[in-house]
Amino acid sequence: MWKMTNKKLIENSNGAEGKNNLIKISRLLFLFGLLIFGLIVGVGASCPSGTYSDNCGGSPCECECKNSITHVVVTTRECECWDYIKRDTVLTKNFVCSGNCFQIAVDNIVIDGNGHSITGKGSGDGISFEGGKNLKIKNLKIYNFSCGINVYYSSNNILTNNTVNNNYYGIHLSPSSSSNNTLTNNTANNNVRGIYLLFSSNNTLNSNTANNNIWDGIVLGSSSNNNLINNTLNNNGYDGIYLQSSSNNTLTDNTVNNNSDNGIRLDISSNNTVKNNTVCSNTIFDIDNRESINTGNNNTCDTTSNWNDTNTKGCTYPCLCGCVGANHIFICGDTVNESCNLTCNLDSTGTCFTIGVDDIVIDGKGYSITGNGGWNGIGADVRNNVTIKNFKVYNFQRGIKLYYSNDGEINNNTLNNNTMYGIYLWESLNNTLINNTANSNERSGIYLKEDSYYNTLINNTAHLNNVNGIHIEYSGHILINNTANNNTEVGIYLLLSPFCTLINNTAHSNNHGIHLEKSSTNNLINNTAHSNNDNGIYLTMSSNNNLINNTARSNNIGIYLWSDSHSNKLINNTVYLNNRGIYLNSCLWNDIINNNASSNNHGIYLDHSEHNTLTSNTADDDGVDGIVLNSSSDNTLINNTANDNFNLGIYSWHSSKNTLINNTANNNNNGIYLSNSSNNTLTKNTANNNDHQGIYLDNSSNNTLTYNALDSNHYGIYLKTHSNYNTLTCNTAHTNGNDGIYLKSSSNNTLTNNVANLNTFGIGLDSSSNNTLNDNTANGNNVDGIYIQANSLNNNITNNNIISNNNNGIYIASDPSNTAINNNYVCFNGYTTDIVNNAGASTTGNNNTCDTTSGYQDSTTGTTNCTRPCTAPPTPTCGCYTGTYYYTCGDTIITSCVMNCNLTYSGTCFTIGADNIVVDGAGYGITGNNTGYGINVTGRNNVTIKNVNVYNFDNGIYLDYSSNNNTLTGNTVNSNNWWGILISNSNNNILTSNTVNNNTLNGIHLYSSNNNILQGNEISNNSIGIYSENSNSTINSNIVCNNTNLDFNSSNWLKSSGINNRCNTGNWKDTGIDSCWYNCSGFPKLCDLNNDEIYTQNWEDLMTAYKCFLGIERSCDVINYQNWNLMKQEYNCFINGQ
Repeated sequence: MWKMTNKKLIENSNGAEGKNNLIKISRLLFLFGLLIFGLIVGVGASCPSGTYSDNCGGSPCECECKNSITHVVVTTRECECWDYIKRDTVLTKNFVCSGNCFQIAVDNIVIDGNGHSITGKGSGDGISFEGGKNLKIKNLKIYNFSCGINVYYSSNNILTNNTVNNNYYGIHLSPSSSSNNTLTNNTANNNVRGIYLLFSSNNTLNSNTANNNIWDGIVLGSSSNNNLINNTLNNNGYDGIYLQSSSNNTLTDNTVNNNSDNGIRLDISSNNTVKNNTVCSNTIFDIDNRESINTGNNNTCDTTSNWNDTNTKGCTYPCLCGCVGANHIFICGDTVNESCNLTCNLDSTGTCFTIGVDDIVIDGKGYSITGNGGWNGIGADVRNNVTIKNFKVYNFQRGIKLYYSNDGEINNNTLNNNTMYGIYLWESLNNTLINNTANSNERSGIYLKEDSYYNTLINNTAHLNNVNGIHIEYSGHILINNTANNNTEVGIYLLLSPFCTLINNTAHSNNHGIHLEKSSTNNLINNTAHSNNDNGIYLTMSSNNNLINNTARSNNIGIYLWSDSHSNKLINNTVYLNNRGIYLNSCLWNDIINNNASSNNHGIYLDHSEHNTLTSNTADDDGVDGIVLNSSSDNTLINNTANDNFNLGIYSWHSSKNTLINNTANNNNNGIYLSNSSNNTLTKNTANNNDHQGIYLDNSSNNTLTYNALDSNHYGIYLKTHSNYNTLTCNTAHTNGNDGIYLKSSSNNTLTNNVANLNTFGIGLDSSSNNTLNDNTANGNNVDGIYIQANSLNNNITNNNIISNNNNGIYIASDPSNTAINNNYVCFNGYTTDIVNNAGASTTGNNNTCDTTSGYQDSTTGTTNCTRPCTAPPTPTCGCYTGTYYYTCGDTIITSCVMNCNLTYSGTCFTIGADNIVVDGAGYGITGNNTGYGINVTGRNNVTIKNVNVYNFDNGIYLDYSSNNNTLTGNTVNSNNWWGILISNSNNNILTSNTVNNNTLNGIHLYSSNNNILQGNEISNNSIGIYSENSNSTINSNIVCNNTNLDFNSSNWLKSSGINNRCNTGNWKDTGIDSCWYNCSGFPKLCDLNNDEIYTQNWEDLMTAYKCFLGIERSCDVINYQNWNLMKQEYNCFINGQ
């Protein structure tokens, strides 16, 4: 019978009808009731009109909204303050409540705060229950209520690991019948009263802390037969333990010190047992026994009123000053040869305590030892398994010193203002240093000297030391969750120390945060180094280290590798607001992978450093440059992003033999800038929307640029001032404000198979000689396709495709000499002429196709035009047939056509030159020689490409620059050198029923392209199946399996969505789940989230999985079937799949 004052909930299980109904319900829900209730999801903040709330609980806390008449669940809502909790609950957020927060309405449940807090506004109860049984409340933090936890008429409950501070009552049990409850490991500090039992008996209070309360620590009022064991009750405003009219209680092993009135006060309370308590330094009496007959023994105290231990006057033991052991009291200068507890503060003129035996514990109990600037506070030479804890050690040379001492523990000590070191270990192994504070020491806070291996440092603080916070020398250790701040030199310093692991440490406001000097084979993981004067993380002459997931911000240099720091791995680090984010100086063979070096002055900076690899890093929004190579050669940059930097995206100065592949440098002043840099290779990079040049070579020669994309810059590619002997192949430069490709005072360059469309000028040469332009495309430019300006000699223009430019196809100014024009297709250009030659007879050529010329004729025509007119009849009989013409490889297709044969070619096979056409492969194929594009679609719309087999090109099918509303269907795109299908800056395309296999990089690659649909494609055996960069797509029912690295991959899928895909690896999420809906074997992956190897596909499977979870099924050869949350998801998968 529950008695509730709130009318929202009234339950009565008495009577035959209620019992029969209960039996029926329990039978119906025997197997699935728990699942169904566990899956309720809150959707609102309150119940709708005509409903009431019931069945609170869940994660974080949910309530059913039931119809007021039928009592059927209508909807669910998230629990709020004043609700009743009726089932197991784990909080996942903090709550702020006015008045009461949560009230418990049933027996036999667990409320797990999970470390979260409930904060009130000075009134009401944080958690309350009345008449409850077998409840467990744990891991809650409760602040600022009238009562933190309020227990009425309730028995057999457990309250454990809760923090109830700053309330009026911390924990309150009342009135009668609150019995047989267990309170363990709770903290009730800074309340008016910490723990208060009123008319409550047979309860156990064990290992609780109630300190600094305004009145009392623990109060028993008219409460009997309770056990108070090992509680700590110090520094309270009145009494530590206060019993009033309470009998037959037992007080054992409690610590009750420094309370403002009495330590233990027994007021009109009889037959209580008080034994083995430490009750010292209380203001009035340590034990005050008023009008009571009570007994006890083996207590430690100094002052009593009407109290004597058995056969003793007063207490058995006095509150002696020293370290009190079983047989001896040790004072400063003594050698400690047994475990002991310090009972007072001590001063020392030499070493205070010397450890004389193994296997002991000395406990400072929070007291201090203070020296005169010399010797050791506590010293242990050649001792093992010694624990030193809870000391405050001031003004010694070394606070705690271990020499040749192993397997010990230094725990929860404060070691400040010592003249050399706080903690000092020399040749000492396997010790644990935990929760110590070592601040303001003249040298280092914690110093581990040579040959001190395998020590573990956890949660230590080392601040404001005059040299280093933590100093490690010639040894290897584990450092976890330490803080080393505001030290003069280094927060954490490793010198000649290998095999250290640093995890989750913080080092800020030092000169250097973390410094490794001549230290190799260390692991630095999840550390934070910020606001240091010089470097966040600093490696000098340190190799083979791993730096993973660290954060370095607001330093001069975030991560700095200097002087022979080789073969390190920097992975997934975040560096920002530094002058230089990641800086390598004179370092070799380092791997810099997937770091974020944004919002610095320079993101990543290599100075005189060689053979390093930079992969998938981000260097955006930097104040100067994103990535810098300064006098650095033989480095490799792959898949990096350097966007939105104030000056340069990627900058190479006096750097040679570097390889840049698939990097992105957009929205900078210049995208990629090479100055005085030669013999570099730039492949498949993207540099768009930069204020000046996409790729800029200044006095840089013998470089190779292939398959780069340069759109919407001022110049796409700009070669300036003695940039000679460069090779430009298969680059695309579209919609640039001036030239797609521009050579200024640069000679002996080779331009082959480049595409420079839709710019102001396509390709321009100015004061540039001996260059070769072969097989390039320059179409649709606002002025000229290719132009040759003054002082340009001996250039060769051959086999170029120059169509539909607004002015001229080829323009040669008056003073270039010896220009050769051969075998070019120059047609349909603007309102003037296809070829204009103002240089007279020095310009020669033959076998060109054009309609109009000015000042030019092919050598064989004898007229003023080209060898072939643009309207010449076709000669092929095999290719893509329009009904009147056969397109072959190398042609631009401007009319719908159907293939009637297989074709092979070197370079790009088909270029789509018109909108609204259909290219039907009819099952035939085009095969390349690993160069060019199979089919190139640039700036074309409503094109359908179907049933074409595309093999062995660099890229199979390429849609670029606003190629929108196109359809790719039924194509096979296999074994290409880079990407199978590449979609760049193109939207609203449909890719369906294509097969994309065995391509070297990605099967389908999406770049800055939105609203594309990928449906029913088969994509396998590529490096990555589907790769998306800055793109939104709809991805449904694709089979993406057996790809070498990942089936799906993206750094940010944005708003991409889809369903019913099949994959095994990658970070794609079908709608509603955390992966593809099916694995590559065809099973729904969601339906085995608990990894019990039972795929839930029908009710029988669900039953088997659920029996495994309950432990009913004994033949489940599994490991994770007890994970309740995953069982719920597996159930949800099955329900959604019906």
